Amino acid sequence: MNSLEAIIEKSKHLTLLYVEDNKDVVDASISVFEEFFSKIFVARNGADALEIFQTQSIDLLITDVNMPVMNGLELIKNIQKVSNIPIWIFSAHDSSDEFIRKNNLSIDTYLTKPISIDLFLNALDALPLRS
Repeated sequence: MNSLEAIIEKSKHLTLLYVEDNKDVVDASISVFEEFFSKIFVARNGADALEIFQTQSIDLLITDVNMPVMNGLELIKNIQKVSNIPIWIFSAHDSSDEFIRKNNLSIDTYLTKPISIDLFLNALDALPLRS
């Protein structure tokens, strides 16, 4: 793994769209994400996130799965129709392989809550930068 400084340098120009309906989880996660991303958009459900995605330039999507209005799976399916941005699932459930296969999704990273800083850094370090 690269140094923390190298990971911050790699990620600091990226715009994050973070989708989570739990305010406490958002507050805790944002305090970490702010160290790495220059711009962060937060949505409380997939429908709001899709609207942000359609109007902003987003480099990375991190989404929960279970949310009101539009869940994370529907959001991912909608985004993958028009974009190949990196997508991370951030969920309280650790069933990544079965979950992804069942839903025929292309996910770059699956992280479980609460956030593990080491796993987050590893995922960020391995993040494929797409044009």
